[in-house]
Amino acid sequence: MNSYKKISRDLLEYSFFSGFFLGLVFYLVMFFCTIELRIYEVENDQTIDHIEKQLSFFGAIVFYSTFFIFPVFSTWFYRRKVAFLDYRSAFSVSCLTLLIGLLLNEILLDVSDMKTFSLNSYIFSLPFPMAYSFLLAALLKKQN
Repeated sequence: MNSYKKISRDLLEYSFFSGFFLGLVFYLVMFFCTIELRIYEVENDQTIDHIEKQLSFFGAIVFYSTFFIFPVFSTWFYRRKVAFLDYRSAFSVSCLTLLIGLLLNEILLDVSDMKTFSLNSYIFSLPFPMAYSFLLAALLKKQN
């Protein structure tokens, strides 16, 4: 017997648009809160300078605050739309929101030449958002 219940299309659409919005917010934080550092390197008796962009202290605070707060509100808004939100659905909303948002942020940073996109580093960065999603799912599930 197959008792596997598929994730609803409504949940996937909501998570996709929520993640898309989160990715844009992440990118705007990275775009407006970066500082440019001029780095001088000596190579073959020639001085080479290049500009490197890094996130400012204020930008880091805003980025991580958004990272921690946005999925809570996203899951909470979806929770208000449905009558029943089990652990798996709450995890799916928060996890997909974070993963899509972070992926879009990485792609937009690569397009704007702020950072090169690496699928390997993106995959290795996934355990923390997934663990945070497990915690949110435990706290935000809604049962009758």
